[in-house]
Amino acid sequence: MSLLKYYQKLDDAVAYLISSTISEKKLVKQFFNNKEITFVDIGTNVGNYLDFVKKNFKIKQVYCFEPIESLAKELEEKILGIKKSKIFNYALSNKNSNK
Repeated sequence: MSLLKYYQKLDDAVAYLISSTISEKKLVKQFFNNKEITFVDIGTNVGNYLDFVKKNFKIKQVYCFEPIESLAKELEEKILGIKKSKIFNYALSNKNSNK
């Protein structure tokens, strides 16, 4: 299974669970049980979910993928203080090509 398909399935599962009575924060905290996490955000945009994760979890590494250059530059401030972090200024696809 490709990374993108795995991410989509995880996103669908979390969205389904969020729509129920369990809060996302509580659900994810139970799953990670205060462990340091590696956070991968594909399509980070302005980093709203990154802010949520930083406030609620111990972060070991962050990998953000954001194809819009101006947004990618703004994200640099949000990952300050996280030792192993990287912003990739490109999009992911199921096709091997450049645009």
